[in-house]
Amino acid sequence: MNATPAIETRALRKSYGEVVALGGVDLSVGPGIVFGLLGRYGFTIIFPLTFISSAFVPIESMPGWLQPIAEANPVTFMVDAVRALFIGTPAGNSIWGTLVWCAVIVGVFAPLSAWRYRRAVTR
Repeated sequence: MNATPAIETRALRKSYGEVVALGGVDLSVGPGIVFGLLGRYGFTIIFPLTFISSAFVPIESMPGWLQPIAEANPVTFMVDAVRALFIGTPAGNSIWGTLVWCAVIVGVFAPLSAWRYRRAVTR
């Protein structure tokens, strides 16, 4: 049985003047695919992490008790690094912090994912 796609596009094209960056791309995302990427509670975790970061407001404007949390937030490191690289200012430790957070997240969740997968397959 074919389900109606949740998101669908045909012959997607993006060009910048004469340069074609993307041409003839078809995309079809079926129902439940986003659930598979984010999991049951994915948005519940990402939403507060994004708002308790320097993505939307400077950390200095946050309440005093929230500033240390925002400074240690992985989203803050990533946003600060990307912002510095795009503007052309020194990124400081933001790039290293982003790489460390990536390693920590992979180091924690890769074994947990492998364990859960093995458990699901052997049932």
